[in-house]
Amino acid sequence: MVCNLPIVLPYSSAFREYHLEHHANQGTDGLDSDMPLRAEARLFSGKLGKAIWVCMQIAFYAFRPMCVKQFPPQKYLVMNWIT
Repeated sequence: MVCNLPIVLPYSSAFREYHLEHHANQGTDGLDSDMPLRAEARLFSGKLGKAIWVCMQIAFYAFRPMCVKQFPPQKYLVMNWIT
């Protein structure tokens, strides 16, 4: 969690669950949280849109999994948000 502080977005404790899910369902739309959402693909098309997406990629990487599939909150996730 301390190593997560420079990133600002608290996803270090949730990363394990989403990463295991990603490898179990790699390439499956709606289950693989590393695949961009259809809305992302439509919204960030073209050169300017792609440049904006690249600059904000860490935010998408942190928040996209919550849009794809939500896991129940755990003690370490709450501690990560507080930290």
